[in-house]
Amino acid sequence: MDHFSKLPLDCISEIISLTSPPDAAAFCLISKRFKSASESNALWKKFLPPDIDDLISKSPSTTIPWKKKKDLYLSLSHSPILLDRCNLSFFLERSTGKKCFMVQAAALKFIGSDSYHLPVTQYILREKTRFVKLVVLGTMYGTFDIVGKIDSQMISEETHYSSYLVFKVTSQHCPETSTLSQVRGVCRYADKESVTVAINRASRCLFHRDDNSLFYGVCFPKVRVPTARGDGWFEVEIGTFFSGGGNHGDVESHVFDISLSPGETLMVEGIEFRPENIFGGMSGLGMLFSEEK
Repeated sequence: MDHFSKLPLDCISEIISLTSPPDAAAFCLISKRFKSASESNALWKKFLPPDIDDLISKSPSTTIPWKKKKDLYLSLSHSPILLDRCNLSFFLERSTGKKCFMVQAAALKFIGSDSYHLPVTQYILREKTRFVKLVVLGTMYGTFDIVGKIDSQMISEETHYSSYLVFKVTSQHCPETSTLSQVRGVCRYADKESVTVAINRASRCLFHRDDNSLFYGVCFPKVRVPTARGDGWFEVEIGTFFSGGGNHGDVESHVFDISLSPGETLMVEGIEFRPENIFGGMSGLGMLFSEEK
């Protein structure tokens, strides 16, 4: 006997809300009754951040209201919206509903090697970027740092976050494969900090020669390397932090001693703050986002 068929829809929705968005997508395949319960507004409201209405009201890029909370969730998981006079973009980590933000390049600080603020005025408009402007820096600046901050009250509480520099490096000699050779990053929050060293894949193993002309290699598997994103950009992890409850001020991500080779140009889209994906590649998540296409 199907005992679940006797349960009210609200009760089924309440049970499903104790799981996750990928699980909710899988529940909709059980029966029509479960499908109705797993697509209810009451259920998807619980998957959305509690301050979602306030965030949307501050965005100049949202003009069409969503009738269903599930549609809102799907939209924010695929397409970021702009906030804070277009200096910030907001989207959802689609397997958890946790909040993600990117501070755009024009809102970052670019600091030269002698601690002066670089007069960054070189903005260009390009495709495949969520912002109107992005910063372009060349070798004329020598070594420099990049600093980005976000208010800790904006991010999801009790969540492990990572911050990433989103960038591209173009070169006159190797335009398709250029990336940052080595960077050092620090993420500071609530009197704690994490330090990250990132190098390109070609430098991941260091070799030296001994007196007998033999080569020895030392590999660093835990050192971060820049990775390609699905939007045509590269990213490198700056640091990690845990967002506990309460207000502990700003989260600061600092990238140190960036240097470019002659003929290279660095394009910066921004610094992104997003939670760790604890679900990975679950099948329910694939169904959640494929059924709407």
